[in-house]
Amino acid sequence: METCVIKGVQFPAGVAVNIPAYAIHRDPDIWPEPEKFDPDRFLPEEAKKRPAFSYMPFGVGPRQCIGTRMALLELKIALVTILQKIKFERGVGTTEKLEFNSGIILRPREHIYVKIATRSHATINRA
Repeated sequence: METCVIKGVQFPAGVAVNIPAYAIHRDPDIWPEPEKFDPDRFLPEEAKKRPAFSYMPFGVGPRQCIGTRMALLELKIALVTILQKIKFERGVGTTEKLEFNSGIILRPREHIYVKIATRSHATINRA
């Protein structure tokens, strides 16, 4: 609401400030091999090594998505249910290395084709 200076950068009153989450999520100084899929990055001991707010898929602070916790729970349940029965493979025509256009919504530069295959052990024994 007022002009201020943060770390030598002056921000005029009323200026819109956007946080470049796409760039932060792919910063090689924070994320070694940022384009590599590595779920171990999110283990508690690994997360402690990174600066606060280096990963914020749902935003942070008072304007954070109110459905964050529910969305994450639903996602986990859905993934487990789906992945017990099927597997996803790269379809014909999908490039091996994905490149993205960033903006308000992250979008792939080229089409992504997915092949869905049944797992050979699709029958799950339930106790």
